[in-house]
Amino acid sequence: MGDFKDWLMDEVGLKNESASDVESRLKRAGKFVDLCKEEEADYFIFEMGQNKEFKNLNRTVQSQLKRAIKLNVEYQQSKKKK
Repeated sequence: MGDFKDWLMDEVGLKNESASDVESRLKRAGKFVDLCKEEEADYFIFEMGQNKEFKNLNRTVQSQLKRAIKLNVEYQQSKKKK
């Protein structure tokens, strides 16, 4: 995921630690949805929201996982444009 982390720092402006946090949250989100699919962020967020374990997480963690998914989808779309 090094490329994703670099993109987060270069394009989004996150610092190294914050980019690492987003990477970790994306991996965690991958336990709830199949991130290998080419879908929009809303699809992943909806699917994740159907998961009982995800629903049991506190709202802050849910929000962090959703943001990680949104950033990953944005990253994947930016790679296609190149």
